[in-house]
Amino acid sequence: MAENDLVLVTNGSITESTSYGSHDQIAKSNKNLGGSWDFWENLAAQSDDFGHPKVFYKDLPAESWFVSARATISNLLVEPYIEHLTKRSMHNGKVNIVRIITVVDSNWLMSFAIHR
Repeated sequence: MAENDLVLVTNGSITESTSYGSHDQIAKSNKNLGGSWDFWENLAAQSDDFGHPKVFYKDLPAESWFVSARATISNLLVEPYIEHLTKRSMHNGKVNIVRIITVVDSNWLMSFAIHR
């Protein structure tokens, strides 16, 4: 690396310690933080410029920040609803990545993003 090089890292990923389920079996709980959190903690210990990682994971309620899921939707009837929420066409020939949408009146404060 040279003095003016940039280094991009993923720090503090909620999906780093992912476990997988199936249609017949739920995914096993895994609250291990993983290497990206260790890396961020190490950087933060060396300089305040790297922030305070613990505020993102320390003392959170047991139920929070725990589940990440992916759904593949093939039913075309749902597309108008997705386009309404995202304000983007599903078939404009571009890759569509939409910011996180939070369902504020859900019991879990569920959020999702749509990628096409």
